[in-house]
Order: sequence, then structure tokens, then C-alpha cells
Amino acid sequence: MRYFLPLVIDRKGRKMRKKCFVIFHLLLLFSSTSSVFAQSKTPHEFPVVSFKSLSVVELNYKISVALKTKEEWVLSPLSMALKFHKPSDVRFVNINSKSDRAECPQKSVVTIVEDGYLDDSLRGKWLQFHFERKGCNNSWRVKEAREAYLCGREGLKEVFTDRLCP
Repeated sequence: MRYFLPLVIDRKGRKMRKKCFVIFHLLLLFSSTSSVFAQSKTPHEFPVVSFKSLSVVELNYKISVALKTKEEWVLSPLSMALKFHKPSDVRFVNINSKSDRAECPQKSVVTIVEDGYLDDSLRGKWLQFHFERKGCNNSWRVKEAREAYLCGREGLKEVFTDRLCP
């Protein structure tokens, strides 16, 4: 595979172009994204030590309004969680949806983990939405919403807590 290199003209001509080719490939090698994922654990594996509960009143109100206007996002817990929290443009996003059973689930939990904020102290965020319904034909309701933060400062443990970084 050959990469486009700007033609560098000097008295040495071809030798300068070869040097640029070598330098370009060395830079490509050392700026590889594989080092980004060289961590032993990914952020969705970090423990959640503590979290803060978010108010679900407004979320359930949005669901009831959307049900009246027959919006489709209220039919799935995953769609609802993504409606309430749009994932940020970060390095790592993990979205996990788990229900109590395959057909006609009554309970569902959606977890969103983000890592790689461009912030000196806040590295990531963990959100978890607990949904519940009574019967297959009834609508989903948010039973609980949780939030925790991952601190990005050196020397701190890789855990999610209810507090922003100290």
C-alpha cells in the first residue's frame, strides 16, 4: 500500500522523499490507536462504588406525553434510555440492555457507560435506567435512574462514584 506524500524538492531529490516516507510510517506506527485500547480493563468493567439517584418524575411525564402522541420511542426501554441521554462524542461508549425475559418482559435495565471526555478531571460517566411495566400491553415507566462519574486524575482508582472529581 502506498500513501500519498507531498513531493519534497531539494538538491538531494529522491533521498529526501525516501526520508519523508520513512518518517511518515514511523509517525503512523507510533500514533496507532491500538495503544488506546491497551488497558487491561475497559470502562464498563470498572466497579460502581456509589451513585446518585436522578429524579424520574420528568422522565415519566415525557413518556406519558409521547404515549398520547403515539411516538414510537416509548415502545422500547433501550429507545427510551437513548432519548433521555444521548451518548456524547467520546472515545468509548458501551450500551447494555438487559430484560428479565425474552418475550413480554416486565423489567428492563439499560446501562450507558462513556469514557474519554475532553476534560481535565472528568473521564467518564455511568448511567443506568430501570424500567418496569405491568403486563405486555401496558407502557413502560422509569422506576429508577442512576448516575456515577469516573475521575480522570492521575493516581485515583478506576471506579465510578457519586461525586465529581476532587
